[in-house]
Amino acid sequence: MKYHTFLPKFHPLILARAKQTTIRGRTLVKPGETFALRHWTGKAYRSPMGVLGTATCQSVQTISVYEEGYGIYIDSLPVADPDAVARRDGFACAAAMRDHFIATCGLPFTKVLITWGDTFQPAGA
Repeated sequence: MKYHTFLPKFHPLILARAKQTTIRGRTLVKPGETFALRHWTGKAYRSPMGVLGTATCQSVQTISVYEEGYGIYIDSLPVADPDAVARRDGFACAAAMRDHFIATCGLPFTKVLITWGDTFQPAGA
């Protein structure tokens, strides 16, 4: 099964179904496919993976994020409510999302937005 791994700070948000999207450089997941949401139990690539659960991909879109004005574009169209996009991705607001990406990969960027919405099923459920 295809999968994506998640940082520990996102685990509670995924389990609470507050995080319903992820932004990646690329994905092998296509709309309609079920995939696993995993995490490293210790050091990345040097420890076993744990499974948070599974979800079904609802959409794969292009997302561009710019530093100035908290500009977010999905499929080349400006997003009217950047805070809503940020909250679905597990951040308090667009400014928090911007700060996270400045620290981790820099801005501006164009990546892939994977949405699973409310399809998440926790492991063991």
